[in-house]
Amino acid sequence: LTLVLLINLTFANNSFADSRKIPIKEISVFKDGHVFVLHEGSLSTNGNGDVLVDYLPNPILGTFWPYSADTNAKLIGVSTGHKKVAVERTALTIQALIAANIGAEVLVTEKSISGNMPSERYIATILAIPTRSSEEIALTSIPNSPEQLSTKAGIVLLKTTNGTKVLSIDQIQDITFKNSFNPKLTEEEFRNQMTLRLDWGKQKSAQAAKVGLVYIQKGIRWIPSYRISLDGNGNAVVKLQATLLNELADLEDVNANLIIGVPTFAFKGTIDPIALQQTAAQLSQYFGNDTGRLNNIRSNSVYIDGLDSNDISRQQIVGSQAIDSSTQARGENLGPDIPNAGQTEDLFVFKLKNISLKKGERMVFTLAEQTLKYKDVYIVDLPFSPPSELSGNINSQQQLELIRLMRTPKATHKIRINNSGNHPFTTAPALIIRDDAVLAEGMLTYTAIGASTDLEITKAIN
Repeated sequence: LTLVLLINLTFANNSFADSRKIPIKEISVFKDGHVFVLHEGSLSTNGNGDVLVDYLPNPILGTFWPYSADTNAKLIGVSTGHKKVAVERTALTIQALIAANIGAEVLVTEKSISGNMPSERYIATILAIPTRSSEEIALTSIPNSPEQLSTKAGIVLLKTTNGTKVLSIDQIQDITFKNSFNPKLTEEEFRNQMTLRLDWGKQKSAQAAKVGLVYIQKGIRWIPSYRISLDGNGNAVVKLQATLLNELADLEDVNANLIIGVPTFAFKGTIDPIALQQTAAQLSQYFGNDTGRLNNIRSNSVYIDGLDSNDISRQQIVGSQAIDSSTQARGENLGPDIPNAGQTEDLFVFKLKNISLKKGERMVFTLAEQTLKYKDVYIVDLPFSPPSELSGNINSQQQLELIRLMRTPKATHKIRINNSGNHPFTTAPALIIRDDAVLAEGMLTYTAIGASTDLEITKAIN
């Protein structure tokens, strides 16, 4: 009797993994890629009344805060480490099927040593695969050696009519089970695991406990962009669109808060030791520090012609009167250890519900749309003279060129938008459209409610 095994991995048992995950309930996303994450859920407890979690975040130092939401259990501590766990998986090799069916009766077919010799076949009972246990390895290792997994031999012990046969598993061509068999194999492996230690007081621990985690780490960001449609009569339809990038974890029906503002995380370059890692996880280029003008969008900073975007790290607020770019101060990158660096405006939050997004996916959606007033303005810069320090460092031809440029100033056509809406503008690319035709794309800067800002359309060429 030969049994044919058809293994369907789609229906693999995932109860082990699901029982040790705390679902994400809410995220608060900053434009620089940092995200405040809240996990909460009911997980099964072990024999000690503690909760085991396989997921370990990479939080910023000082931002990891676990808690117990169970009124009967108090959280007394959290520990993380490389723990040995038993995991059941579908057996995919002959060796795995043999290990999963110790004691089964099988028909063994050995590989032929010579092409002219027929394969040897016989009935046998699987006795064991010789194994060195973790305990045995620990006893024979030097003190303080790291824990190791059990080591299985490449041989199998078979009970035959002639006695116990020791056979190399590589020598087995196939096996035929005489009766039903177990297609699953439970094996040990190391995993980074978190243990939430709970105190149940004088009562017996429950089978499950409601626990949660909050922390800040890099892994989800949102990128804003604007579409400004002009009607030519002083009305502009301003639409804000958000692109959400998820490289942290699967999100399912979570509440998402998209935040306008500049966060200050003094230890954003330091991973909390609870993560058991020395460096943060590798993310895509959209989360790096060398993405050109995207740095302006992340930090709500103003782009000034002629300045590298990395030099402008702080938010520059546009007040009640529009400020021309030539008069704006250059922001300094003071680093994360300077209190309130770049914190020149209050945070504004767009609240979204029921967001589902798998890790590695992106999502684009409209956040807001409003009709605002605008007017056309034409600005001409009239420089008085170059700095006196410059004259000694340029030749006569360059001096003549400077004089020529000062005598032929160029006018810049801009639109001045009054933000009379219910949320501030954030620093983002802005596509300007009129009569279904594209006029320009510029950078809309942070503008508080009630303030005005200028957005360049074009420069006169003669």
